[in-house]
Amino acid sequence: MGWAIDTVITPILEKTNYNAKDAVSFTTPNGIAVHTLGYSKDAIQIAYWEKDNKVYMLYFASLRNQNFVSKIVDSVGPVSNVAIDDTRLRGDRNDKQNVEENDAKKVTQNDDPDWPPYETIGLPLRTHTNSVWPILTSKTIGLPSGVIDASHKVSYDVSVPSYLPFGYTYYATHFYDNDVLETVYWKQGEEYQERSGRWVTHTMVFRMSYSMDTVWPEEYIPMEYHDVQWSDSTPIGEVHYTGDVDKGLVRSVTWYKDNMAYFLFFQVPVKASEADFYRDHVVPLKDIDPSRTDLIGVKTIR
Repeated sequence: MGWAIDTVITPILEKTNYNAKDAVSFTTPNGIAVHTLGYSKDAIQIAYWEKDNKVYMLYFASLRNQNFVSKIVDSVGPVSNVAIDDTRLRGDRNDKQNVEENDAKKVTQNDDPDWPPYETIGLPLRTHTNSVWPILTSKTIGLPSGVIDASHKVSYDVSVPSYLPFGYTYYATHFYDNDVLETVYWKQGEEYQERSGRWVTHTMVFRMSYSMDTVWPEEYIPMEYHDVQWSDSTPIGEVHYTGDVDKGLVRSVTWYKDNMAYFLFFQVPVKASEADFYRDHVVPLKDIDPSRTDLIGVKTIR
């Protein structure tokens, strides 16, 4: 933020290929007029606006969509509104009190996390590593019993696959930072040996989020799976794939639709036609019969 557009925006524009005259404007739900620069409204890198006689700017290292930017803009406010102990937003304090508080917390001898009761945790944040994703994500304490419960934790309308590979069924739902909702399906008791030699579980993962760069799981590195990446133009827009293109096998599908980003992952690659079928049959949760526990899990009544 700053006092004038020349001191806030101009230095950034001088180091990029963007020109202020190419800015596209939109208005947030809170009535703030935002000017954006990027390839399109769903590929924004710079956003700036004026409020209370000050100019504010957001610069994203990776492209974001308009809906995501709008939420960030409307959430910007005085630092006094942020809790003092919220180091995620304010950073760590360097005063003596903070040092003493941190020292007092260093009393555990157990590497396992101290899980709070379900009622206080809701859905767990990321706790897993690359070696166990996507099925052994975390302890089951705090996990919701199904997608219906999980849908109450996010601010968008949840969608789910309405078809699964033969033999697959619902396993768990996880919630990650950056508003990512992940639902895992698996084929119990079945394992598959990849050409790398490792054995993996038959698992399918569906993720959705506001942004392309957050919906992609950081644990999945295509090169480690000997996967290549390619994309195709479709009626819904550009669709991105990973897998073995020579054999027509797909490991993951990523696409964007109706201001949301979606990601499907198959631990055991499927035919391209099958991957497109599952992608095309992702539907709103409200369209799924609540009795289909194989798709959405069960709903807990407390």
